[in-house]
Amino acid sequence: MIVTMLLKEGERFMRKPRKRSFAELVLENKRQLLKDQEAMERIEERLELKRLNKAE
Repeated sequence: MIVTMLLKEGERFMRKPRKRSFAELVLENKRQLLKDQEAMERIEERLELKRLNKAE
């Protein structure tokens, strides 16, 4: 996707959108997971099973 910006009357400047870093993508993913209660429950269940298996 290319973004077109208007500088002065009749002049245009085109630039590529800034690529997000890995850390930014991780934070975005984390925010989405925190909003999704069903996904959080699945993660908690997997962690609980993992802990129980280690305790045995």
